[in-house]
Amino acid sequence: MSTRRAWLRIDLLLVVVVLALTAPFLREWSTQPASRYLYTAALVENHSFTLDPYQASLGMDYAVIKGHTYSDKAPYQPLLMVPVFWGYRLLGGEAFPENAPANEIGHRADISLWLVTLFSSVLPAAALVVLIRRHVARRYPKQAVKVALALLCGTVVLPFSSMLFGHVLAAVVGFAAWFILRRDGPSAAALVGAGVLMGIGPGIEYPQVLVAAVLGVYSLVVFRWRAAWVALGGVVGLIPLLVVNATTFGGPFTTAYQGYLPSFQGSGAFGVYNLVAPVPREFLLAILGDRGLFSLTSVMLLALIGAFALLRGKRKVRADAIVALVLLVLFLLISTGIDGYGGSSSGPRYLIPVIPFFAIPLAEAWRRWPLLTNIAAVLSATAMILATLTDPLYQLPGPAIVDWVKDLFAGRFEHSLIGSVLGDPAVLLAVAVAIAAAAYALVQARDLTRDLSRGPRAPGVTSRTAAGDPPADGPALAPASPAG
Repeated sequence: MSTRRAWLRIDLLLVVVVLALTAPFLREWSTQPASRYLYTAALVENHSFTLDPYQASLGMDYAVIKGHTYSDKAPYQPLLMVPVFWGYRLLGGEAFPENAPANEIGHRADISLWLVTLFSSVLPAAALVVLIRRHVARRYPKQAVKVALALLCGTVVLPFSSMLFGHVLAAVVGFAAWFILRRDGPSAAALVGAGVLMGIGPGIEYPQVLVAAVLGVYSLVVFRWRAAWVALGGVVGLIPLLVVNATTFGGPFTTAYQGYLPSFQGSGAFGVYNLVAPVPREFLLAILGDRGLFSLTSVMLLALIGAFALLRGKRKVRADAIVALVLLVLFLLISTGIDGYGGSSSGPRYLIPVIPFFAIPLAEAWRRWPLLTNIAAVLSATAMILATLTDPLYQLPGPAIVDWVKDLFAGRFEHSLIGSVLGDPAVLLAVAVAIAAAAYALVQARDLTRDLSRGPRAPGVTSRTAAGDPPADGPALAPASPAG
């Protein structure tokens, strides 16, 4: 089997891990999925952006503007799901009942909500794990599979990959742009493509404008005048968002967050309720609380330390550390003025788009401190798998991990496709499949990188590079390298 096919098989195993841990779940109706799902339903059923007929089913995530009810979410994810929902209806799927009270819906919309979630979160998560693996493999082939699994299964990315939120889709788009920009000598078309992805980001989750800004600065520094291609793509990606805003809310830069939102009071910068100065307590909760980024998912603490270690490294890998740290600070600043966790959550969900950018720093940490990073990864994955299985929208005072363990031993699992046939605890079979696929992928990657380090090497690829250590300053391994 060729090396390329071997890496492709490993990527497919990673996809199996993601699907096994996220695809089986039939999540209950809650306020954010309701707002997104009904946005799509209104477009298909009523050919309208207004959600007036569905207000009783919305929960609290909506805005009232000029007497009409709208989703308070950015439009791209609901718009992208129009073909999915339309196909579901075309095949005889049940239309959503107007005015059905939100607290009476429960699992009524199992299949339709599951289907929209599959395309909005589950499959994007599968794409993200492959992107991370390939990005890391350019410089750390030995650590690539471990990093991909850790950042997907050992962070808050995992539970939100099984729910209809926009964070994971936004993370894929932003990181895909970075993946392209970090290639050696990207063509003009590739730079335009990266720009389009950067422009699409704010249309999925408004805070993605920060990712676009940071990657835009990187493009100017690295590509100079060729950054104009990135800017062109960014404009293309933004145009639909500006058109929707102008036709729906009266101005291209006006959003639903500037309307009346029943679940929030007060007004921050630009008329957006939550653009306020960080609250120290919420800032600390986001990073060190019982569901904190660095406390509950300690693998991210190792990634942070790895990022600082890379600041003194060679230019090529130093850029990954700088971008990751800048994005982390920016997202913390804008997300901790109201709630560090983002409400009911298994972790600081607003930070999800930042997590993939710590891929190279985490690989460096794994290279330097393999035993410590292995332990942190296992502990983090255990916590996030427990959260996904039992209560991903945790809202009690905590500590969360204790309650998740209690739920596990009490047999209180989230409803799933498997559970609807065999009983809810049967979802543990999917976890077993995921663990087996992850273990097989790790073994295959270990054997493959060992063979590469011993066998013939392409010109310019040193033994240190083949073994997974960062190369000397110079071009990164090309995407077509043996590392995939």
